[in-house]
Amino acid sequence: WNTRASWIFQPNKNWDPANPNVGTPGYDGKCRALSCVGVDLDWSEDGDDNTVNTGLGTLITGNSEVGSFDVDFAIQLTEIVNSSQWSYSGGNELIPFSNNSNVLTPRTLKELVAFTDAGVDNSYASTNAVDATSVGLTPAYDALDFDPNGSINIPDSLTWSQLFSSIGVAQSGSESLDFVIDNGYTCSIDVAPEDGSGVNFGSVTVNAGSFIGCDGVGRTLGVSGNLSLGETGTFVGGRGQLRLRGANAQIIDANNYSDASSTKMRLNSVKVENNKTASIKGHVRMRPGGHLEFDPAASSDQLALDGTVASTLTFESDATGTAAIAACAPSNFGAGANQQFTFERYIPADPNSPSWVNIGAYVTGTTVADWTAANPSMLIFKYNESNYGSQSAGWSYLWDASTELLPGSGYMAMLPQGQDAHISVTGAFQMGDVPITLTFTDDPNQSDVTVDGWNLVSNPYPAPVNMQQVLAGTGISTWYVFDNQTADAYIAGGGDAPSVLDVGQSMWIKVSAETVITFSEEDKVTDNTGTFVREFTEEYAGTVGMQVSNASDNLARAFVKFQANTSAAFDMEHDALMYNSTGVADLGVWMVAESGEKLSRQAAGLIGEVSTIPLKVNSGAGGLTSFHAYNHPETPDYTCVVIEDTETGERAQLGVDTLSVNLPANTHFTDRFVLHFTPAPSMTWQSTACDGLEVELTGEAWETWDATWTANDGSTGGTGFPNELEDGDYTFEFALVEAGCLQSVAVTVETACLGDFNLNGERDIVDLLVILAGLPGGTLATDFAEEADCDCDGAVTVNDMLTFLTVFATPCE
Repeated sequence: WNTRASWIFQPNKNWDPANPNVGTPGYDGKCRALSCVGVDLDWSEDGDDNTVNTGLGTLITGNSEVGSFDVDFAIQLTEIVNSSQWSYSGGNELIPFSNNSNVLTPRTLKELVAFTDAGVDNSYASTNAVDATSVGLTPAYDALDFDPNGSINIPDSLTWSQLFSSIGVAQSGSESLDFVIDNGYTCSIDVAPEDGSGVNFGSVTVNAGSFIGCDGVGRTLGVSGNLSLGETGTFVGGRGQLRLRGANAQIIDANNYSDASSTKMRLNSVKVENNKTASIKGHVRMRPGGHLEFDPAASSDQLALDGTVASTLTFESDATGTAAIAACAPSNFGAGANQQFTFERYIPADPNSPSWVNIGAYVTGTTVADWTAANPSMLIFKYNESNYGSQSAGWSYLWDASTELLPGSGYMAMLPQGQDAHISVTGAFQMGDVPITLTFTDDPNQSDVTVDGWNLVSNPYPAPVNMQQVLAGTGISTWYVFDNQTADAYIAGGGDAPSVLDVGQSMWIKVSAETVITFSEEDKVTDNTGTFVREFTEEYAGTVGMQVSNASDNLARAFVKFQANTSAAFDMEHDALMYNSTGVADLGVWMVAESGEKLSRQAAGLIGEVSTIPLKVNSGAGGLTSFHAYNHPETPDYTCVVIEDTETGERAQLGVDTLSVNLPANTHFTDRFVLHFTPAPSMTWQSTACDGLEVELTGEAWETWDATWTANDGSTGGTGFPNELEDGDYTFEFALVEAGCLQSVAVTVETACLGDFNLNGERDIVDLLVILAGLPGGTLATDFAEEADCDCDGAVTVNDMLTFLTVFATPCE
C-alpha cells in the first residue's frame, strides 16, 4: 500500500469465494459496513502500550482489538453517504466500488486479497503472488496487478484546502492519488505546504467541470500521470506552476482535436521534469505572462506534439503580458530545432495619437504579411545605421509583404490612433546564441556624432531577457524603448531603470565603435520581468471575470476592471468594446457605457466606488443557464461580487456559488441580471506579550457584517469576537446577509515569545540590548519602552530585566 490504511465498503452479504461467479441471494447492493486494512489501526507512535488508534470512529477494530465503534461516523450518516469516497483503481481491472448518485455500487475483485505486515516501515504487501487456484478459487483467475491508487472524486465546487479538511488526506496530496472531477464542478488549488513541495497527484482527469491548476501566486501542482479532459472539462492554469514530474512519459490531452481555437486547456507556468517526454494531444494554450521551462538538472526532458491527432501549442499575449519559453535547447522538443508552435504578440493602442512601437521577430521565417494580417493599417519600418546623412536617413519602409523579418533585427511599427494589433505567427522559434554586430558609421559629410552609431536591434527569443546581462562587458549601459502606454516618449533602460527587454520587443542602442553583443539562453528571465510596456498603473486594483454557460456548451464572458478615475462613461484606454455577436440566437453577456457602447470589459471606478453594474444577456439556445466566476489572475482580494436575478430575487456570490436559471430561447434581457460589488472585511492579527491577540479589521462598514468563528479541529467556536483564543488554527467568517456575501479568513493564533523583541525565535544578546535601551537612562528608552515592558506593568524597570534574564538564551519553544 502507498498509504498506512485503506478504507473499504462492504455489502450486507459476504461474497462466497467457493462460488465467485454466482451472486449471493438477497444481495441488494447497499453498503453496510466500513472496514479498514492497514497498520494505522495498531500503530504505536512511542512504542509503548499506548496505541495511537487512528481507526477510532470506524466500524472495525485493529489486530490488537483496541478499536471501538463510534456512531458519529456510521455509514448511514448523510455526511459520509454524500461525500467523496476513496476507490480502488489498481491495475486494469474494474474498481471495486464506484459512485452512482449517492450509493456505492460494488464490483468484484478477481482474487482474494490478503495482507501481511511488511515491518517497521508501516506498509502492507499483497500475499497473493501465487495462482488463484492454489487458494481454492474456481475457475482460476490470473493474479491481480495489485498496485492500488487512491482516487478522489469531487462532490462539489471547492478548493484544495476544503478538500484537505473534509477528507483528511495530507495537504500536499500524494502521487498515489488520482484526481477526478465530474458533474460540472470546479476545484482549485490554493494551498502551499510548508515544505514547498506543492500539491501532488497521479493522474488528473476533468470529465465535466473545471480545474483551476494553481489559484495563487507561488502555488505548485505536481502531476505524475496524465492530464486529461473530457468533452465538457476545462483546465485553467492559475498564477502558480504545473510540474510534469512523472518518471515516465506523460500526456496532456485537451480532447479538442477538431477545434484549434479551443480554450479548454490553458496553462500558466509549466515545468517538465525527470528526463522524459511530455506530449501535447489536441490544442493547448499558454496564458499571457506564463512560461514553459525545463528542469535544469535533467538532461533529456522533452515536450512534443502528438502526431496522431491535430495538436498545437499556442503562446498567448494580451495587455497583461506574453507567454514565454525559458532557457531551452533543440533536444527539449520533439521536432528539435524545427519544432513549430503558435506565438501571439499583442500591441496596445495609443488613444491619443498614431502609435509607434518597438517590435521584433522571434519566430523564424516571419514575414511582413504575418504582422500586417493582425492590422492591415500597420506600417513597418527598418533602420540601417550605416546610411549616410541625417539620423532620419537610416529609415526604410518595408512595403513587400514577403520580406522576411529576422530575429535579432529591430523594427518599428506604426498603428493608427486608437487601433491595436494581435499578431499570431506559427513556426519554429529562435534557440541558441544570437550574436549581433552593432555598427558605427562616421559620416564624413557631417560632424554631429550624436546622430551616428544608433542601432535598432531586438530580443530574438520567445522570452524576456535581462539586457544588463546581455550587455555585460561591452561597456554599454543604456538602451531605449518607445513607451506608447504612458509617456509617448523614449524611456531609458539600464541602471535603476527597467533592465528587462520583453518578448518581441526591439530597442535602440548607441555605440561609438563597432561592438558585438550576444544573446544567450541564460539571459532569459521569466519572473519579475518589469518590462517597459504593458505594466499596470498604480491606480489599477484588479479585474473580476464572469462566465455564462448553458447545456449546449456555449460560453460568454464579461469583465469588470477596477481602475481609479474611471466611470460608467466609455473610456477607450480601460474599457474593451464588445465585438462578438449580440443576436438573441447566440449566448451573450455584456455591459453598456453611458454613451451606448457595448462593452466586454467595463472600468467604472475603484472598489467601493462602483456598487452595481447591469448586464445585458442574450439566452441563445436557452434552457438551464449558469452564471459563475471566471478565474482571472488579477482578481482583487476582499471583494464580494454577487449576481442577482431581479425577476426571481435569486442571488449567487461569484467564486462561491453558481446562479442557475432556466431561460427561454432567443430572448434578450435588458435589466434582469445585475452585478453587485461590496468591499469585504480584511483581517490582520498579531500576538503581543502584554496585550494578547491584537486584531485589526479593515473594510467598508465591516461592523455591519455578522461574525462567527470556529476552531479548525472543531473543538470550539462562537459568534462575534472571542476575548481569548488558545493557540491553534481558526476560521473566521463574515456574513452580510442583505448583500448575499460571505467572507472567510484563516487565522493562526500563536503565543507571543516573551523577550524576543526582534522576532527571530530566540532571546539573545540583541534582545538584551533592547532591554538595556528601554531601562531608565537608556539611550532609546522612548522607542523601546513598550517592547521592553516584560512584566506588563506599564513601565520599564529592573524587574523587567530580572524577568528577561529567566528566559535569556532559551529558544521560544
